[in-house]
Amino acid sequence: MKNIVLIISLVLNSYLYSQVTAHAGNDAIVCVSCDGISEIQLGSNIVATGGVSPYTYSWEANYNLVFGSTTYTLTASDFLSDTTISNPIIIYVEENPMTFILTVTDDIGTLGKDTVIVSTSSFISHLGICTHSLISGDSVEFVHGPNVAGGIPPLTYLWKPNHGLSDSTSNTNFWIKPTESTSYYVTVEDSIGCVAVGPPFFIVYVGYLEIKEVIASEEDLIKVYPNPSNGSIYLNTEDLNIRAISIYNINKKLMKEVGLNTNIIDLSNYPKGVYLIKIETETRTVTKRIILE
Repeated sequence: MKNIVLIISLVLNSYLYSQVTAHAGNDAIVCVSCDGISEIQLGSNIVATGGVSPYTYSWEANYNLVFGSTTYTLTASDFLSDTTISNPIIIYVEENPMTFILTVTDDIGTLGKDTVIVSTSSFISHLGICTHSLISGDSVEFVHGPNVAGGIPPLTYLWKPNHGLSDSTSNTNFWIKPTESTSYYVTVEDSIGCVAVGPPFFIVYVGYLEIKEVIASEEDLIKVYPNPSNGSIYLNTEDLNIRAISIYNINKKLMKEVGLNTNIIDLSNYPKGVYLIKIETETRTVTKRIILE
């Protein structure tokens, strides 16, 4: 009877020791950028259970890389820091997604296998620049797409600096009203937390119009013709906000006040000579000299 119990005990112990389970860990996502890839370790905290320790580890992966008529076969050693340790670091990715196979061998040669899938999230960016010039107080609509693309949707956007932006979280179609020249760039984050920061993309140059420039521009917009005239004078104010129009003789004596809703001034009954037409706008008074023949 003792021999039977001993045999059963040995069989049970052999069965228990033979159960080796490999734990390759959860599926992973690697963030890829122009600076390289984010550091990701494969495997879990407990990579193997059961069997008889110590364990040995072997990671496998196969990928065929085709260049023209030549095919190169890449293995796990091309992608991992070490294929013989429990938790290697991913140093390179080629295929999306990639499958890595972990084989755990215990001290008596029993095997356990598990797989882990590694997906990649990558962004691309271009170095093109868009520019716009405006006068202080004006605004411009950003109608371009951002210069960063890729990632795993949905994506979130954040434009910086947040200066004069109607919406800093849209990818396009928002208004910009800066008070000073500003270079805007975008930070993009995808659904699994990979982040890319684009180079400066939209540069807005802000200019400042001096008072004398405003005055000069209004004076240029107001046109009185023909000059000399035989009595009928045409007035073009280019939709300026006119407050008053008055006619003076050369001695600056008021001769006539003209209605604001007319663009024709009749001076046919006035003696020949030089007259002054004073036009008052919101910002200044413009005086035009006219000659009657």
